[in-house]
Amino acid sequence: MPVLNCMYGKVHYLRFGEGPELLIALHGFGDKPDWLQSMKAILTPRYTVVAPTLPWHGNSEWHKTEFDKTDFLGIVHQLLQTEGKTRCSIMGYSFGARLILAALPELRPVLQKIILLAPDGIATRGMNLALLTPMFLRHWIQTLVRNPERLLRLLKTGQRLGLVPAWLLYFASINMALPQRQQRVFGYWLGLNTFATQRKRLRRQLTQYAIPVDVYAGAQDPIIRKRALEKMVRQLPHARLMKLKTGHRIIGQELLNNWQP
Repeated sequence: MPVLNCMYGKVHYLRFGEGPELLIALHGFGDKPDWLQSMKAILTPRYTVVAPTLPWHGNSEWHKTEFDKTDFLGIVHQLLQTEGKTRCSIMGYSFGARLILAALPELRPVLQKIILLAPDGIATRGMNLALLTPMFLRHWIQTLVRNPERLLRLLKTGQRLGLVPAWLLYFASINMALPQRQQRVFGYWLGLNTFATQRKRLRRQLTQYAIPVDVYAGAQDPIIRKRALEKMVRQLPHARLMKLKTGHRIIGQELLNNWQP
């Protein structure tokens, strides 16, 4: 895979297709760009696709304690420069969609189209808790992962009190299992406030910028609040919503069958 040499490390990226337009594709948290392989046939007639492997994922290296919006924008602009382009479309799955939405004002001059797949950042259950947790408490919780069982007990108590959604407890149980995964969790959590979003602001920005937006969402998605997502998309004059018969993991044949060029 080609590599970007960034200020704080090396970011590997997948590249395929020779279409006239550039598409930058972003995977979700804990994922890799490999999911794009199934979409080659529908993407390559129009796009040259570049998909960075985000820090602490795959073989990418990162030597900073957190990953924030400035780092993300640096990767996007470096990809544009590498491809010799001044504009691009951008696609994000799950947490990858949040990165896009949080950086809309900065990305606006280069954007042609936005494609959001099961998007975090508009109406995600449990994310307010992650965003509102004070930074000193995030660092304290980071010390707890030396004994992950203590953290999991704390989250289970939060779930019983109705403060922690079930998916967040499941997420923690998976990502606290290995030191590399722990580093990834806290690297993004410590930089998460720079990726904060707010629906009213997003609606105002997307209406003002008049950038076409396609949203693909699973009807059985337990993470995204579907009514809030549907309401927002209806209010955007340049947006389309495609509802799929899937959960949060919408990557697959159902997405290919419902793809709108």
